[in-house]
Amino acid sequence: MATDESEQIMSSISKIVQTASHVIFLALMSLAILSCAQQPGAKHPPGTRQGVNGTPPGWHAWELLTGMDSEKAGFALYTYVLFGRRLDVHARIESDTRERYQSLLNAIVVSTARTSEIDEIPREETNIFYIPALAGGKEPSLKNYDTVLAMRYVRMLSILVKNDNPELSGRLTTNPGPFLISTLMPIGEIGTDQTDLLYTDLSTTNPAAMAEIVSAYKHRITSSSVNRVESFWPLRLALLNIVLNADDNVKLVKAALAEWTP
Repeated sequence: MATDESEQIMSSISKIVQTASHVIFLALMSLAILSCAQQPGAKHPPGTRQGVNGTPPGWHAWELLTGMDSEKAGFALYTYVLFGRRLDVHARIESDTRERYQSLLNAIVVSTARTSEIDEIPREETNIFYIPALAGGKEPSLKNYDTVLAMRYVRMLSILVKNDNPELSGRLTTNPGPFLISTLMPIGEIGTDQTDLLYTDLSTTNPAAMAEIVSAYKHRITSSSVNRVESFWPLRLALLNIVLNADDNVKLVKAALAEWTP
């Protein structure tokens, strides 16, 4: 009897693996179709300075943010890298969330220059990734990330968008993030009028997708101006996330199968 039950369990697990494999295949096919159909980004007219007169920025840089309202003036766009959970010694945080935080920091630093490395580029042509930090002059890291400062910005944003976008306000107050939030001016300078911003909530994103997400987010910023509240989560990235999550699940099930198999 026990043998029959074990065989039924093994059969069910095998079907789960097959189903997950089919999901991966279909998602990969959809990604391939989207890649073939994707049109190249719009070119800016010759002589047009990006980031000036409403045109989008053409450059990206990162910098550490060590205090409230300490942003430098004059950038075309301000993109805040915000975590919704504390990282201090007494905080309890899920390992998946911590991995997402670290993967996002890595993806930004690997693909983006620090502001000091592109001094010759005008600020009005640059999108700056601001990363809250306990101390300046260092590389971004979880150890140096200032979650208290980050959560002050999160709360401020949540209040600013509460009336016009309660869905985003709710995300900011309940989800762990990480969040990328891009505004036309430092958050502390935004008034009570409707706020134009671009954002993405990466609370459930597979950490392995962060590099692709940062690349796509940058492309969105340089393709068109931010002139409304816009959630960034294109179908291509959603499919990529499905593929990576399904692949992780297949690996877990296969590992369990290996333990069950004599």
